[in-house]
Amino acid sequence: MLAHVAALQVKLGRRLEPGEFSLHDCDNPPCCNQEHLHPGTKRDNSAEAVARGRTLRGERHPAARITDAQAEEIRREVACGKRGVYSAIARRLGISSRAVSYIALGKRRSAHDPRRRAVSR
Repeated sequence: MLAHVAALQVKLGRRLEPGEFSLHDCDNPPCCNQEHLHPGTKRDNSAEAVARGRTLRGERHPAARITDAQAEEIRREVACGKRGVYSAIARRLGISSRAVSYIALGKRRSAHDPRRRAVSR
C-alpha cells in the first residue's frame, strides 16, 4: 500500500472503497500530509488536473503544430466566411483542412472552454 493511501485511510478512519483513490490538494504525489489528501475517483483526479492547468493542452502539448494565437486567428478568419478559407489556412499553417475545421467549430482548442474534452475519432 502506498504511504499517501494509508495516510488518507487513517484520516478517514476507514478503507477506501473500490474505485476510490487518494487525491492530492498539493499536487505533490509523494506527499503524505493528511491535510493535503482527500478521496476521489479517477474522473475527479482528471478534472482537478485540468482545472489546475496540469494537462498538456493547446500549444503546451509536445505534438502541437500551431500556437493558441494561431488557433484564435483561424476562428476569426473562418468567421469572415470567405470561400476556400479552410484550405488556404491549412496550406499556410501546414495542417489539414479537417484540423482547421475542428478548430473553427470548437471541436479542438475550444475558445469557449479550454478544459473541454477533445472529440474522439
